[in-house]
Amino acid sequence: NWTPPPYKEHFSNDILVYDKPILTIGNKCTIEWEKDLFNYFDIESLKMIFDTFYDDYKIIYIRPPHSHTNSFQHDDLTSTRDIGDNELIKESYPDVITMDDLLESYPDKSYNELQMMSLANSDKHICSAGGESAIASYFGGDVLIYRHPTAPSCNRGVWKTGSYLQNFSHANIFGYNDYTDLLEGAQELWK
Repeated sequence: NWTPPPYKEHFSNDILVYDKPILTIGNKCTIEWEKDLFNYFDIESLKMIFDTFYDDYKIIYIRPPHSHTNSFQHDDLTSTRDIGDNELIKESYPDVITMDDLLESYPDKSYNELQMMSLANSDKHICSAGGESAIASYFGGDVLIYRHPTAPSCNRGVWKTGSYLQNFSHANIFGYNDYTDLLEGAQELWK
């Protein structure tokens, strides 16, 4: 008897509007299960995604910062890694908007507000398995989830195609455990 909050309706806005449709990419660079980086987009997979969609979409790259900045509260119990994604974007994909860009442009907004506003104005979401994909599932549209094939959570049904995450907003949930398969699925849906 639970009704999900209407986040898309609440956070839809006329601030984050561009001349192309928005594609959000939710990434993380966090050590999981005290072992390694698992469910994340590495540099090569980010290049593949950016190269494929850069011209047709306004890409908003959502990844928590590595420090306590701009109203994002870092969790001291998690260990993050810098994979060079922000440097890649600055050097090779300057039209991709990062959360740092949004926080600088809208200092009156918090990280969470800008994340929700970005997701609300998009129907296309690529996310790593975890909180990024769960949050995106509240905003409808297509949610493509990458889960690493050897991650301890790989077999959890929540990250698979058609999982209960679709009940949050009637989103279309697609689960992948291979970067290339995810990219091919995105191209079939959005190209």
